[in-house]
Amino acid sequence: MEDASSALGFPYGDFEKVHRCGVLSAESRAGQYKHTDIEVAVAHVHGMLQELS
Repeated sequence: MEDASSALGFPYGDFEKVHRCGVLSAESRAGQYKHTDIEVAVAHVHGMLQELS
């Protein structure tokens, strides 16, 4: 059986919590593969996480 995160192109959490390391990885991968819209959105989530800490 395939786990849920492997079916997603940019997994960043477990459907209940957002994981910082997943956000950083998604941001990096989006930039690497030129997915600008995703990169901008994930950068926004990253910024929100930084404000919380």
